[in-house]
Amino acid sequence: MSRRSWANPATMMFVGGSEVFLVRRERLRAFKAAHTFGRHVLRDAPQSEIEDAIQEVDTFGSPVMVWTTDPQLTEVFLAEYAARKENTVCLVLSTTSNVDPEKVPPPFNAVPDVYRLIYNRPTSRRDREKAALVFAVSEAKRLTVALPDSVAEALVNLVGDDLGVVSFEIEKSATLAAVRGITELTPALIRETIRPSADIDLRPLSAALAQRNPAGIAKALARLPGPDVIPLLLRGKGGPADLALVWLQAAQMLDSGSTVEELSSRLGQPKWAVEKEIVPATKRWGQGRLSRLVSSLARVDGALLRGAPSAWNLLASSMIAAASSPTPWPLPQDRKVGK
Repeated sequence: MSRRSWANPATMMFVGGSEVFLVRRERLRAFKAAHTFGRHVLRDAPQSEIEDAIQEVDTFGSPVMVWTTDPQLTEVFLAEYAARKENTVCLVLSTTSNVDPEKVPPPFNAVPDVYRLIYNRPTSRRDREKAALVFAVSEAKRLTVALPDSVAEALVNLVGDDLGVVSFEIEKSATLAAVRGITELTPALIRETIRPSADIDLRPLSAALAQRNPAGIAKALARLPGPDVIPLLLRGKGGPADLALVWLQAAQMLDSGSTVEELSSRLGQPKWAVEKEIVPATKRWGQGRLSRLVSSLARVDGALLRGAPSAWNLLASSMIAAASSPTPWPLPQDRKVGK
């Protein structure tokens, strides 16, 4: 990929491949950067809505990121869009299917080679284990700690070749290492942090967040095992960062008049969850508080990667402050969802 980053993305980009964890993590990075830099996100919209969004940007100048998975876009539209010189709109084409880098199929081949990110999961067990070993070492390096090959191999043998699991375990160990001032992950340190995910119950925290209850958030955090759970809260499914991003996107969609059915389709959530969980939480928070929460958690993530010893306190204060904020950007009160 070129030197472009999600902070200043190209006009058209492609992120895809069968390694779903890496594709989704890239999407999360893109969305975090978009919200941090004031770029509206339009997700999995049909071509007609994408065209409307482009026209609105050309008229009012507000930047937007359009992320569309397995899109149904015409060749004419893609050709006209590719000719754009302004990057106020970033169109990201995506898929979680296997993609041959040498024979990228349409419509993804409309994206220039330098703006393609392809993550494929190896088909053989041996190759998956090799890929997991390489990933483990690079993940530790990203977190500014060393991971010897022998320790990486032992870790993969213990937790398997799922990159999401490997990443989670390394982040827990790296967090503990940062707190202790250690620069290399050892078998003893990793054994301290490895535990089944089922041991960590995020339901009380998720419920307190959904209610926008600062006292409940503080109480739920006090029950968690401190800094070693930060990676799960920032990257885990159902954690605060994951929930905040879903709620913020729901708020944006509701504000544009989307129905429950449209929210269900674009967010990949069952209709009952949208009606009974996502929409109520979204209305309690409002777009302003949710934007603040997403941005704050992104800063915590950055602090964690830099090895900040106070990341846990920063995480707790960010959630409580966002929930306590008295000045939300309210959703329209007179719109009935689903109508």
